[in-house]
Amino acid sequence: MSWLLKRWFFPEEQNSSASATQSTNTSIPQSSQSQSQLQQETPPSLLQNNQKLLIGGLLFFSLSTFITRRSLLRKHRNAIPPYYTSSVYHKPEINNTLEAFEALNIATINVFSIAMAALGGAMCAFDVNTMTEARTKLRAGMGIAHGVPPTEEEERQFEDEMEEILSKVLAKKDIAEIRKKVEAARAEGSAKKE
Repeated sequence: MSWLLKRWFFPEEQNSSASATQSTNTSIPQSSQSQSQLQQETPPSLLQNNQKLLIGGLLFFSLSTFITRRSLLRKHRNAIPPYYTSSVYHKPEINNTLEAFEALNIATINVFSIAMAALGGAMCAFDVNTMTEARTKLRAGMGIAHGVPPTEEEERQFEDEMEEILSKVLAKKDIAEIRKKVEAARAEGSAKKE
């Protein structure tokens, strides 16, 4: 079973091991040429990136579910008193900081696993494998797939907005400089009085 998983998830390793045995039989200059040819002739993997992310997210989610269930069962077991002890006198040892830390870790693992599975599912649904594909599909959806230039009115609006933003920032900077000068003058005045 492990050879099947290795073949599915890491097909590059089999090709590289086969090429290593071939290159040892050839001379040194041919080995550098064969390596560059192998990089160009590498077959695509059996699973695409979006499918790998989805499967990894689902496996990670099942692992986090197992960890959560084990933790809850352990807490439940600790809450049950021993056989000859009455429930009134049973007080299990609880360390609140460790309980809180464990709860935070479990919640974090669960959130990341769900996010990973959701991202993989969304990538599969939209048939996106790389960031460049995502960018091109987003730009095509927005209508700027081929870089449609903005109109003169849009450029003028953008310039006006930028001028307004810069004037606000510079005004705040001027106010900060004035405050510093006033504080320095007050400090000098108090130093002269003493």
